[in-house]
Amino acid sequence: MKSLVILQTLLNEASEALRANTKRDWLTIQSRFKDEGMAFLTITLPLFASWFESSMESGWAGPSIRCQFRKRAGSGSVLPCFLHGLTSLVFDRSDGRLLDEVDVNAVFFIRQVCLLHKKLRVPCSPERTMKATEGYVQTDLALRSQRLPRGTRMYDLDHVLSHISYGLDAAFVDASRQALPKHGPGATADKLWSNAKYKDRTWLRRWNGIFSWEELYGFSTIHQAEGTGISPRDELPVKVISVPKTAKGPRIISVEPTAMQYAQQLVSRRLSEAFNQCGLSVQFNLNDQSVNQLLAKQASKDGLNATLDLSEASDRLSSKLVRFIFARNPVIRKQIFACRTSRARVGKLLIHLYKYASMGSALTFPLETYCFYAISVAAVYRYLSDSASKWGKRVNSHTIAKTAMKQVFVFGDDIIVPSASVEIVMDYLEAYGLKVNRNKSFWKGLFRESCGFDGYRGSKVTPVYCRELAPCSLRDAKQFVSWVSMANQFHTSGLWSVAEKIREHVDSIHKLPLVGPNSQALGWHHYTGAFRPQRWRQANFDWTVKAPVGQVRKKASRLDGYDALLKCQLTLDTPEDAHHLDLEPERFSLRLRHRTVTPY
Repeated sequence: MKSLVILQTLLNEASEALRANTKRDWLTIQSRFKDEGMAFLTITLPLFASWFESSMESGWAGPSIRCQFRKRAGSGSVLPCFLHGLTSLVFDRSDGRLLDEVDVNAVFFIRQVCLLHKKLRVPCSPERTMKATEGYVQTDLALRSQRLPRGTRMYDLDHVLSHISYGLDAAFVDASRQALPKHGPGATADKLWSNAKYKDRTWLRRWNGIFSWEELYGFSTIHQAEGTGISPRDELPVKVISVPKTAKGPRIISVEPTAMQYAQQLVSRRLSEAFNQCGLSVQFNLNDQSVNQLLAKQASKDGLNATLDLSEASDRLSSKLVRFIFARNPVIRKQIFACRTSRARVGKLLIHLYKYASMGSALTFPLETYCFYAISVAAVYRYLSDSASKWGKRVNSHTIAKTAMKQVFVFGDDIIVPSASVEIVMDYLEAYGLKVNRNKSFWKGLFRESCGFDGYRGSKVTPVYCRELAPCSLRDAKQFVSWVSMANQFHTSGLWSVAEKIREHVDSIHKLPLVGPNSQALGWHHYTGAFRPQRWRQANFDWTVKAPVGQVRKKASRLDGYDALLKCQLTLDTPEDAHHLDLEPERFSLRLRHRTVTPY
């Protein structure tokens, strides 16, 4: 298996860079892969990484991993036998204490070896898929009896909301004059795709008085009179499906009806603009996660901020909680609940939903970000108030609330708060029915993880992931593109011998040229010995190269009349193919074709 060759090269590179013996580690991987198969790479090795991170967080190498990896016998070491040469550069062999001078490169290599295949897109077992689906239903049923907390927690949240939500409705109304709806790129419950979505003019009766026909579909010859439209009981439910995430379990998402998704996109754009106008985009920018990444890097140096992660974040956000949080914003609340599908089809089962929405709704991300931000700010507000009282200081509650608002940063379910207040923040989040993933939350040591950035003591230790099995030919377009990207990422990370191994396999299928990162062509970005079949194009006064380019097959799907006009109006800011009104892309049809393009 080609992935094992990558692991072997990684271990060799770690051995050369850190002078650590990794020969027995390679033998262990070979033996256990032979006995356990892919599960060892995709499930067991990531468990070792989770143990390693938890041990760095606590400051001690705990014994919990011994059920999967035995302790090194006869050496007096408390560390596991597997990757012993690397872990001994992080923990003391005799007592497991975190070393004062940790080798950051050892941290990187341990995580890289163990997490290489964590996100490999392979089908989950039917048992794991069924368990995830059942968990989805049970989590939703638990929200039926949810009660919002009383007393201090409710007062704090209500007080904070009076500051956060001030002017939000007015900004939302102002944004309504500019924001346009749009169709999402994904599947829909009524199975409409691409251009066919623009022919849909479904109108729900509960939209009357909340949206107008012109807001959604523009001017049309079709007149929508008040009282007409689909009644709530005849509305199409969302379709709950599973999509690949990790071998440990799939991701459960909902597929929304076309019209509902279309309206959700409109409200989502209005919300985003309203947050920007109210100055909240500094604390949670819905389109840019770089703020959280920079803060996580800084926190890995000084430890002043904690990074928190939530489990089943969207599935545990109840409609009751969303309704309360937007109680001061009736205009927004009306629209977000007008765009909420209240029923779901799970296999043959039709259930009533108590969560606001699952992953798949265009409103899930902005709403969960705002709600998690409000709860976290309320918790930090309580911490600051108690601290002021403890030291006998009199501070205005308005000042404390404003200070708390500036100390919390949220992007989806990735939350950054001051480390000193982390316990009370977790308490508040769980009091409101959410679940903190403590294995992925860090505040004690100097390891931090947020929005795809992993850092330790100010250094980046984010691994490169192998997301696809090795390609066998150019027909395996998705795998081929993924492995080219993986090789370029390894080279950027400084693991040149690993990148070279991947390049050898890819070039054995088809030799790729040297190209720039922004080129349409597939190729290598940094290899000095890469193939350079460039030609000078006199007419355009530039260089060209003939190389594989990813393309999607298209089929006939003609739009004309009002349907074509609607698409053109809604996609003015989006580059479209010249024939987008006549052709549409086929789903899952990526292929590689040789084209002459510029290499840079």
